[in-house]
Amino acid sequence: MQVGNLITGNAGARHDRKADLNSNIGRGISKGVWYGDRFICLAGSSPPGTKTNAMFYLSIGSLGAAEDFGDLASGNGDTHGTMSTGVRGVSGGGNPGSSPFGSTKQEYWNILSKSNAVDSNEINVARHGVSGTSNGHRGICAAGGIPPTSYDTIDAINLVTVQDAIDYGEFGFTVNHASGVSDGNRSLNGGGWIGSVSDGLRVFSFTTHSGTATDYGELSQARSAPRGADDGSRGVFAGGTTHPSPKVTTMDFVSINTNGNAVDFGELNSVTSSGGSTSDGSRAVYAGGDGTAGLKTYYQIGSKSSSIEWGDLDFEFAGVGVSGPAGAVSGG
Repeated sequence: MQVGNLITGNAGARHDRKADLNSNIGRGISKGVWYGDRFICLAGSSPPGTKTNAMFYLSIGSLGAAEDFGDLASGNGDTHGTMSTGVRGVSGGGNPGSSPFGSTKQEYWNILSKSNAVDSNEINVARHGVSGTSNGHRGICAAGGIPPTSYDTIDAINLVTVQDAIDYGEFGFTVNHASGVSDGNRSLNGGGWIGSVSDGLRVFSFTTHSGTATDYGELSQARSAPRGADDGSRGVFAGGTTHPSPKVTTMDFVSINTNGNAVDFGELNSVTSSGGSTSDGSRAVYAGGDGTAGLKTYYQIGSKSSSIEWGDLDFEFAGVGVSGPAGAVSGG
């Protein structure tokens, strides 16, 4: 798999972008190529309510301290629509902190090299609180909104060439601040705010432009802004808020390829929502979030258990993350 030169995608503007996306999905992509050891945290609030363009990274395997990575091109917060090829990270949407409180911005960065993000292309509808998933080639930005309005929009992005998003269908109902997990074939998204907290789980295929996501089941507890992590087969939804209060420690899990309701996994060791979560394909990490003073916590996705604390970030950081680093891009 080629892992070099980052491409903005502007040179391919005259191509049929939908055909380009569909023709490459699944070709030469090993399961889990988007996993890796490096966890990038981005675009949070410090202190809460003050948007930051800071990017930090940490090692999932060594449970090391967070280090500076670079800056986003924008100062958007709530950039939860993050996706990864294992080498390139891409974000979609966000909240600039001023009217209209939603963005169409796409940004990308090389996960392997500390650097600033590049402002590249756009998603179709300005919004924040997007649910982001990927299969190593295609990225999905699902739902999101600009309160009090939420959307059921689903956008697809070619993560390799980084082009403008295409319309990929509808979520099935309007929702903001859902969270997603992926097994490489299916994108599964759950929770969020629909005028009240939601326990709904919706699923659709990465390989088929199917129109509308379908019902999968329910979370064990209705909540907004849980954070998802997966290992290629199991997905875990951690934390969240029952809105307007309280935040919760609930962790529940699903087998992504089998429809059904989520079941109990364990407890986060701190009440939190809206943090950043990802995995290296085995160990999941959760960092930052509302009310955690920069907490970092981890757990093993393959074994039901409560999370374990492993220190703090430098400041309270309501952000997001994607993983992907040296040695993981081949999926081996």
